Amino acid sequence: MLRGLRFMVFILSMSLWASSVFSQCATLEELKVKYLKDNQYNEFIDFLNNSQDKQNTPCINYYKALTRYLQLKYLEEKQLWDDYFANGNAYREQIVESAKNVINQTPTNDCLRAKSRLLVWQFHRDQQDVFCEQALTDLMTDVSAYAKEANDASLIRFVADKLKAYEEKTKAREVYKLYVDKLVLGQMTELELKNIAAGFYKEENLELAQTVYDVYIERAQISFSPDKFIQELFEIASLFVLSRPDNGRSS
Repeated sequence: MLRGLRFMVFILSMSLWASSVFSQCATLEELKVKYLKDNQYNEFIDFLNNSQDKQNTPCINYYKALTRYLQLKYLEEKQLWDDYFANGNAYREQIVESAKNVINQTPTNDCLRAKSRLLVWQFHRDQQDVFCEQALTDLMTDVSAYAKEANDASLIRFVADKLKAYEEKTKAREVYKLYVDKLVLGQMTELELKNIAAGFYKEENLELAQTVYDVYIERAQISFSPDKFIQELFEIASLFVLSRPDNGRSS
């Protein structure tokens, strides 16, 4: 029961994010939700394979890769081993091939390219294979390029959240910094930055909270009086001392 619930949450999170970050594939996203709610993975793949929409090839390839990835997750979750062992290798090849097609078809400022890099890395990380390290390097390169060239910050945060979920804390912090840099470009006041950092802290996203607090401290050091700046430093430091398991007792 718990494993089933976790899988439903995983599917829902992917769907909610995908529908919110890019519109060029909106129709396919709607169809994906329709097909996958009844676990019709092969039927959706058939639809994608038969599509005559040549202008939408990157979207079609991305959804082929994503569908096979989610299908493997579903087969593992439900322990449907007959399909898994009979067709798993073919599904894995389709994931990599379709995602690489997207990467070859799109520039670095296209969210589909970064999403495909993320999907490839998740796939190799799940498999724990020899391609995982290079896939992570490629992901970081493309996300950095995307952050410089595109305006959408939500994709950057999504990638950082995924890295954090996979315990890639150092890489997650690097991408959170890219996300925060995007927010700062909006000319936020010190108070707005502090409130955003506090919000992330309440969500228990300490990596992102610390990244925003770092920017806030840089601003505060310039604009605050020395006494007020020291007071702010102590206030922020106390938050992260209290958040440690040992309440800051270890050195």
